[in-house]
Amino acid sequence: MFLPSSPQRLSLFAPWARPSAAGRSGRFFAGKGASRTTRCGRLAALTVVLAAATFFAKSPAASAPAPQPAAQPAKAPSAEFMAKFLLASVAYKQRNFEGTLQLLDQADSLQGDQADALNLRGLALLRRRDFGEAEKTFRRAIVADADFWPARFNLADLPFFFKNYTLARMRYEQLQSEIKLPQQRRELEFLQLRIFLTHLLEGNAAAARNACEKLNPTRQTSARFYARAALRYHAGRPAEGDALVAEGRCTYPAEMNTVFADGLRDVGWIREANP
Repeated sequence: MFLPSSPQRLSLFAPWARPSAAGRSGRFFAGKGASRTTRCGRLAALTVVLAAATFFAKSPAASAPAPQPAAQPAKAPSAEFMAKFLLASVAYKQRNFEGTLQLLDQADSLQGDQADALNLRGLALLRRRDFGEAEKTFRRAIVADADFWPARFNLADLPFFFKNYTLARMRYEQLQSEIKLPQQRRELEFLQLRIFLTHLLEGNAAAARNACEKLNPTRQTSARFYARAALRYHAGRPAEGDALVAEGRCTYPAEMNTVFADGLRDVGWIREANP
């Protein structure tokens, strides 16, 4: 599971959380020297609690992202709150969305207005198809922490769910303009992949190629890998796309696969039972 990178806030759901000074990390990686088979086995053995769920559950609402309020100092979560929150995370991973909401109610009674918990509540509401409440809850998460990127992305991502790719791209580009490098390099790569997908799904091949070229040409990142898979699926070669996705599971950390494959799931190219 993901560990908090700071005692002042939760970062359990950031798939690329930075290690803390004490050496705790929000990432799982197989060693560079391991064989592909060994790395695949290691990754398959890892239990990732809600890796991509924070970023990428969708709602049919398509209203503009919430205005950014002044950030308030984050209050350190209590141990009791953390215990309930982690149980809620497990319940979500098990697709027990009613149980997730009940556990979050208990967590909120101990310590309310935590951005991570509000974001998780929004995701559970989305899975119940309670879209209006989910959108409101994502906005509450942003009010609780204006810099909480997962909730901001979930709110901005809503048009993609509706196949309004032009509006979705505008939202992604706005978030991209606010990226801070080098700290958010993977967030940048993810947004570049989403922008690529909007062009591809609109049938704009030239723009899609241009967007793909921006995906770190110096190395084979998760974003470039899944862009290759998307091109195969879009070209009507699903077996090749499936083969690339299977290879990706053995090449990249489990939470990275969940995150970067999300857009391919959204359009039905990857069919999995995972939330």
